[in-house]
Amino acid sequence: MDVINAPAKKYKNRKQHKLIRVDLTPMVDLGFLLITFFIFTAALQEPKIMQLIMPADSKDSTNIPLSKTIFFTLNGNDRIAYNQTGVHRLSDMPFNEMRNIIQRKQNDLVKKLFSKNDLIVVIEPMAESTYKNFIDAMDEITITDCRHYYIVSAEK
Repeated sequence: MDVINAPAKKYKNRKQHKLIRVDLTPMVDLGFLLITFFIFTAALQEPKIMQLIMPADSKDSTNIPLSKTIFFTLNGNDRIAYNQTGVHRLSDMPFNEMRNIIQRKQNDLVKKLFSKNDLIVVIEPMAESTYKNFIDAMDEITITDCRHYYIVSAEK
């Protein structure tokens, strides 16, 4: 028997699989954006607290100059009544006019050579007014930069 010495077959190189590398940099950016978004929304959901310091009850009364004072009565249905003279004649109007009234009175005080910070606002919430009305009134006082304000309870 003859032995045939044939050269060994060389196998062709199979396709070499290239490693696919996925660039995850955009995913990291997206992750940071999501984290920032959730932290921001969590900060918006925290309750806001308004500081209100009430003096202790005393028998002494405080003299308030009527020329520098506005009296607001918070009624129901988003209505306010106000007067500037101290008499019991009240003007009834929508709640959103409160800022205009305060700013007009501040401008009148400046024209009379007083400071706009001399304005005194007296707020009297009635039983039919809502807590929202009271907070809105306090917001208007803060927005118009009234430094002196009083909160009185409704007379019985």
